[in-house]
Amino acid sequence: MRDRTKELGNPADASEDDEEGTALMIKPGTGTSIKERDNDAFFRKVCDIREGLEILKKKVSELENKQKTVLGVALPEESMKKELQTIRDEIKVLATQIQKNLKSIEPKKMDEEGKYIPINTRMQRTQHAVLSRDFIESMSYCNTIQAQYRDRNVERIQRQLKITGNNVTDEQLESMLESGQTDVFTQNILTDAQATRQALNEIESRHDEILKLEKSIRDLHEMFQYLAMEVEAQGEMVNRIENNIVNSTNYVEKAVEDTKAAVVSQKKARKVGWESAQKYYCYEYTSSDYKGLDPLDQQVVFKESCLPKDDGEFYQFCYVNSNGKVRGASTPFCFQNPAETSVDCSLLVISTQEQVQQMENEKEALLTEIEQLKEGKTILKNELDERLQEICRLRIYIDTLKCNSTSDTFPLKEQPESAKQVISEQSFSSDAMAESKSEQESLTLSHEKYEKALLKITLLKQDKVQLEQQVQEKDTEISELRLRAKKLEQDYNRLQDQFQLQQVDMQNIQKEKEKLYAEKERKKQDLERVQEENKSLHATFSKQGPPEVDKGDTKMQMLTLTNELTEARGALRKEILNCKEANKRAEKAELELKELQKQIEKRTVTEESQKETELAEAIKRISEQANITEVARLENEKLSEENKGLKRDIERLQMMIYELSSGANVSSTQQQQTPLSPVPASPVDTQQQPVSHYYEEISGTFGNPANAENK
Repeated sequence: MRDRTKELGNPADASEDDEEGTALMIKPGTGTSIKERDNDAFFRKVCDIREGLEILKKKVSELENKQKTVLGVALPEESMKKELQTIRDEIKVLATQIQKNLKSIEPKKMDEEGKYIPINTRMQRTQHAVLSRDFIESMSYCNTIQAQYRDRNVERIQRQLKITGNNVTDEQLESMLESGQTDVFTQNILTDAQATRQALNEIESRHDEILKLEKSIRDLHEMFQYLAMEVEAQGEMVNRIENNIVNSTNYVEKAVEDTKAAVVSQKKARKVGWESAQKYYCYEYTSSDYKGLDPLDQQVVFKESCLPKDDGEFYQFCYVNSNGKVRGASTPFCFQNPAETSVDCSLLVISTQEQVQQMENEKEALLTEIEQLKEGKTILKNELDERLQEICRLRIYIDTLKCNSTSDTFPLKEQPESAKQVISEQSFSSDAMAESKSEQESLTLSHEKYEKALLKITLLKQDKVQLEQQVQEKDTEISELRLRAKKLEQDYNRLQDQFQLQQVDMQNIQKEKEKLYAEKERKKQDLERVQEENKSLHATFSKQGPPEVDKGDTKMQMLTLTNELTEARGALRKEILNCKEANKRAEKAELELKELQKQIEKRTVTEESQKETELAEAIKRISEQANITEVARLENEKLSEENKGLKRDIERLQMMIYELSSGANVSSTQQQQTPLSPVPASPVDTQQQPVSHYYEEISGTFGNPANAENK
């Protein structure tokens, strides 16, 4: 017979394809109105349970799809996780409700065995068994997909940890799953982003330092240009200053006297820092065979083996006479080893705001000094012009004297005096010629120095231009390297994402393959079960000998079963083909993954080597620039020291000019009192007479270098 329980319970939704049918034997005359009401209530509950099972299956399929989407995304969002959790909660609530309903319709067990079981009880048992089996299958399937999701989530976390290079134990992994902290990439990306941000800040700070160095180099270049112009403008004055410094004996004598006085005052103010002269470290005797009143300079040499080593203590040299009294002592000093300096040490000059302000102040001081030097230069130039005019006058005067000597009409008594005067004037002219010659030589030397300075300045200009070009090239290289690094990082991230997506696809394909195999096996089992049921039905029908009215129904059932069997076979073939295609796609994806891994490894190796070489070149260039700036700074300090020396020389020269002018005035007054002029009536000769005595004073102090050396 045909199972009409579905039609009785829910005739509108009855279908032979949804649930399995069960043959029932109905005993006539047993139905009552109370039983019908009970059956109606039972079938309503069965319909509710079936609807709940349908909703449960939909929720389970929705949960499976949502889990696939979450696993397919490399970095799932929080909203997706919340939706997944809500679906799980709904499934849990629905399952508890269905379980309660199944317990409510569960028939009671009969105590008596072997008796006749009513058809309602058998129907309730079959319906309860079918519904319980469906409920158990759906819940077991839900549990399997939950376990698969957990396993795949664990595999994904392990893979992400392996990619990031973190080693985590199973206990830590379980704690991560329980706490929900499964976003490994986001944490690593945040740490990597922080590290890259720090590296970018360091690069920007180094770029700012390079710009500051460039600015300081530019300022040094301008300073060198300014100094070159000043040297070019003050060439003659520098030469004249050098000549005057060489011949400044008076100042040297004065300095010697001042130093002697300072030594005397220092001896008076010095205090001896020891208790007794007998507590000495080493001693040396001086020679005592000198007799006389003049002071004598003696030297005492101490051997290195006798002197103490680098012990941090302070010592003094003291002079003790034969009576044991201390007559002199030196300032305290200590013995130290020279500091070891390596040749390969690199210099890094970092200028602060205070240093820049100090440099500007020094620049202003140099400008004021240069203006003073210009004024001194003009004064000295005027004085030089006056000296040249005086030399020309002396030459004219000498020529006139020579002419007068040929046609001399003076008396014999005045002849010797004029001859002596001519000899003295000739000696004075020879001294003046020697002085002019020495001045010319000093001018040539100063000209050579000036040319060397110009060459040095041109070389510094070329070096500055090269440094500016190198700085520009480095800026362009840094910008290009930044762009390349960003591009390579993007490519690397894109390849990693592709690799992970392909791995996820491969795992999905593998899971689908396993699922298809499971469905294939299940359909085979269903087919075998249907065949067995068909055989059992044939056997029962053959034994019972059913009426002819039901033969049509059995034939229809057989036809439907055969149609279902053919459809199941066709679906099975399709599933087999799909499994083969999935296997092919999985193999292809594995090959692509291997190729991508090889390409990523090659790219990383080449990029790291290129970055290391470029970084080494950049460090080398920066060190070269630092060395060049240090050399320029040292040269600047040297030039400033030379400028200070020139300033001191100018002051000395001004003092010497003042003394010379005062000496010239004294000599002119003496010449007016003496009647040695050969032509007193001539106004030109009266003007030339004091000039000759003025130069006699100069020749007395500057004309004889041998006397200056003796002094």
